[in-house]
Amino acid sequence: MADIYYPLLSDLITIDQLPEGLSFISDDLNALLSKIYYRNFIAEYSANESVSFYDLDIVILTELLKLDIPGTGLALTLNPDSASMGQSIIPVTVNWRWDLLRYISDFNLLNFSSDSNAYFNLLIDFFTGDDKTFLRTALYTFIEDDFSTDDDQNSDYDFTQTDTSTTIQEDPPAPDDSVEFDPDPDYEDECIIETYYLETFVADLKQKYSSFIISQPLNDDPDTAYDDVTAALLAANLDVYSVVVDLYIVDSTSLDNSLNNIKNLFYDLFKKDAIDLAKEIIIPKLIVTSELSAGLEIPRSALIPLDSNNQVIPGDVKTQLIFDIGAFSFDSTSGFGFDNDLSLSFSPITPKAQIGNTGLTLSFTNAKLDVSRTTNIPEADAAGYPVDFVGLYVQQASIGFNGFGQDDTTNVSASLTATNMLIGTGGISGTIKLEDNGILYRRFGPADDLTKGFSVELDTFELTFKMGTIVSSNISGKLKLPGGFQSGGGPSEIDIDVAIKDSGDFSITAKVV
Repeated sequence: MADIYYPLLSDLITIDQLPEGLSFISDDLNALLSKIYYRNFIAEYSANESVSFYDLDIVILTELLKLDIPGTGLALTLNPDSASMGQSIIPVTVNWRWDLLRYISDFNLLNFSSDSNAYFNLLIDFFTGDDKTFLRTALYTFIEDDFSTDDDQNSDYDFTQTDTSTTIQEDPPAPDDSVEFDPDPDYEDECIIETYYLETFVADLKQKYSSFIISQPLNDDPDTAYDDVTAALLAANLDVYSVVVDLYIVDSTSLDNSLNNIKNLFYDLFKKDAIDLAKEIIIPKLIVTSELSAGLEIPRSALIPLDSNNQVIPGDVKTQLIFDIGAFSFDSTSGFGFDNDLSLSFSPITPKAQIGNTGLTLSFTNAKLDVSRTTNIPEADAAGYPVDFVGLYVQQASIGFNGFGQDDTTNVSASLTATNMLIGTGGISGTIKLEDNGILYRRFGPADDLTKGFSVELDTFELTFKMGTIVSSNISGKLKLPGGFQSGGGPSEIDIDVAIKDSGDFSITAKVV
């Protein structure tokens, strides 16, 4: 990260912002945050701060995330930077939503007691209807009568069987401010029914509260009677909500019964289970996602890194292969998610590599990684590697040349491919072969003068490695010499065999006719 300066993550996240439950690791965490940086930070908030979005890249020195595989020369790194050696970049996106803040801006989750009174008070904060609507709902819910049929009664919930799973929604269900009451139509006078509910309610009030005083009988008009009852409550320093809780909701012997009473009361207002609604809104929703990749560093004794111009990268730089692990996510509702489909490619910093000193270059797009010291992938077993083989298997790769002549621009060469390549502890194994019926053209001599030097046309090319050693070389074709090598002055063609050695040297031998 020379000449590039990033702010410390500890400047963005301080220890005192973390939950108390993490205080025991505060010292270690503070030391870690002082070694982590960030860049490209974006933060967006809704007006009431109930929804927020964060996006940033976490920058970490690669050495902090590097795992050397003992005895192999290989090393694993997490999210190696594709533009710069020595650092890892972890992109992180955070989506945070707390619907409760839309209703109660100063809510403190730590002070929420989770008893029936707490849930009731929370739901009342969501209720936007008037006192009369609330009281009507409560009386129809809790006062038993002989007027209503079974269909008019709200369902009785079993709190212990409730599914409390929640999902993130664009908007929580809006309360229904207008509750219509439709008593059994067989009774002609609805006023009689409402008067019965109110008279029963007044009797319960007088029995519970000595301060409550009201003239009876109540007015025959239900709306006027409701107004008279609420006025009498106010005169007694009582309110509709607290007396409903005391009279009909709280069961001192059973929390489940109390919660069931709340569910029954608010069902018509919210059109869903009220306790589930409260939990859905009270619990913050958090989704964190990150794109993960892993880098595999291969020692220079096996693969020598090359740049995009096929030039050897000097120094201690190692060939780096990138595994795109995929998306990792955490959702406070559904838990952890992970896409474990793996793909492998060369890092843009080391786009290809040379096999040892042979001059042959290697590139590929798909591979299988084996990091176990106790079991092998089947391909390593089949190649005779010991059980502690660590490395990768490439089913097919593209092969180029970095020391065996130059491309012949006057002819199009067939492709060389490597099959069943194993690269890791114990060296390289596999076969490099020319495609069937193809010809490989190479030139030797000045690149700017085609009349000088010589060229070869290879119609057979098969080179087999076994644990780092070339064990079979079957390369043959024609050697073309420029004019002057024979008496007529024209070009000469000689059938040849070619041998490539482990050191990178090669020999060309004329075939005996």
